[in-house]
Amino acid sequence: MRPSDNATNHRPLGEILIEQDVIDQAGLDRALAHRREKGVKLGQALVELELASEAEISAALRRQGKIQWVKLTPGIVDLSIAHELDDERSREFGAIAFNRIAGITTVALEDPTELPILDEISRLLKTRIFAVHAEPDDIRRCQEAIFETSGEVTEIHDIADEEDLDVDEVSGEQVVRLVQNTIDQAFANGASDIHFETHRDELVIRFRIDGGLIHKLSVPRAWSRGVIARIKVMANMDIAQRRLPQDGRAQLELSGNRVDLRVATSPCMYGEVAVIRILDGGRKLRGIDSLGFGEREVKDLRRMISNKDGFAVATGPTGSGKTTTLYALLQELNTPDRKLITLEDPVENHLEGATQINADARSGMTFARGLRSILRQDPDVVLVGEIRDQETAHIAIEASMTGHLVLSTLHTLGTAETILRLMDLEVEPFVLADAMRGVVAQRLVRRVCEQCSEEIRPSDIHMDLLKQTKLVTSDFTYSRGSGCEYCSGTGYRGRVALYEVMVVNKELGDVIRRQGRTDEVRDVMRDAGVLTLAEDAVRKCKQGLTTVEEILPILIQTL
Repeated sequence: MRPSDNATNHRPLGEILIEQDVIDQAGLDRALAHRREKGVKLGQALVELELASEAEISAALRRQGKIQWVKLTPGIVDLSIAHELDDERSREFGAIAFNRIAGITTVALEDPTELPILDEISRLLKTRIFAVHAEPDDIRRCQEAIFETSGEVTEIHDIADEEDLDVDEVSGEQVVRLVQNTIDQAFANGASDIHFETHRDELVIRFRIDGGLIHKLSVPRAWSRGVIARIKVMANMDIAQRRLPQDGRAQLELSGNRVDLRVATSPCMYGEVAVIRILDGGRKLRGIDSLGFGEREVKDLRRMISNKDGFAVATGPTGSGKTTTLYALLQELNTPDRKLITLEDPVENHLEGATQINADARSGMTFARGLRSILRQDPDVVLVGEIRDQETAHIAIEASMTGHLVLSTLHTLGTAETILRLMDLEVEPFVLADAMRGVVAQRLVRRVCEQCSEEIRPSDIHMDLLKQTKLVTSDFTYSRGSGCEYCSGTGYRGRVALYEVMVVNKELGDVIRRQGRTDEVRDVMRDAGVLTLAEDAVRKCKQGLTTVEEILPILIQTL
């Protein structure tokens, strides 16, 4: 067997490109001559001669079918294995070794058909290899992120016996590099939060990715005080105050994007802990049609915001995508003849053409105070980040009754519960019935990994629970990931949203006016054909987007 376990499956790149009409034989001959003259890879020769682009070459390799493709990100790379192929060779070969199972190393390459390169990598690693294709841009991004971080991790572990760092040393190069590299890697991995947790013997660093915490690094506890202090310096916090919780903010430029950081620290038994929330202000906003709503739900949402005034709410737990939904609605409303103002804590997305304001209770800019100020600025549409108290609720509802369309968020279990929550905030039922346009309840669940998805049937225990909800009456199959390099062995990659969209019609308005119970609200919704959160969960499970295990907690709430 060759050092590359799947080398015999790979036809030469030139042959693949000719077969798929990307280049002709004359072009290949020119590229081969250029390759010999310059000593470059064939793919690079084709790009330099402008005979084919990197995207065209990658697409041809993926269409060929016999070459496995992987979406390469720093998060799926085993740093110790990647470091076995040094930075210079990695860039020379356009390759990253990122996983090893049963003595076989999986290597991502720009061109996995280059047999001499495969043989040389196998020789250097002293293992057989399994070659897969990855986009050249992804490989380059990983090389930039991984090798610097790998060196830093090695350097940190080499000083395990170092004494506690003094506060005066918080700007030391090693501490600064560790914190910066951690933030860089978290951003590259798509993490929403970074946790720095001080334990008895170590500082543990974990990333929250797709809703779950993943261990990334442990360093000696000697680094804890310096690392936490460095984070405080970045966020303009008091580094000398270690006995009380603190909150702070910072802004960085990462990969060409403006990224806002929200920082929270707290004392613990062995020192302090810190959590950094990453807010990518430069990310591309998504429209209503791309969020996973059904056709009817999209129509209901547009109907909900079609009035010039009124109150609409997105509800769900923290991190359920409420802000993403509201910004999708704002994009629909963002026309030259309207003035849009947002008041958030903090502003999470940039919306061209809108006036965006940060709420900050510490400086006296509460949601209630900010909202009063906004209403004097002649807005058409107002987004209030969250209804946190009676005062904000009353001002928002009053604004929605006086010619403004007001959007906001609440933390409730569902659409019907939102009505009850607003009444608990002492909003008069008859006022609420007139002002309310609709509610979107939502959750985020993990998405099945597309690289290792396989069909299975629910277990007997799961099937019994599903049947108790009366949403499933017969056996069915669903998709579940078996675990691969792409998903770091979890079987999941990314998340999918579940929705329940309730538009307030005449019947529902009547229930609200007479302070009807939650079950009465749900009866009206059912009569109107509203798809519930639980029903949407089952639908998306059957579509292969998520698993029974992910949706069961939502379904059990219906029992």
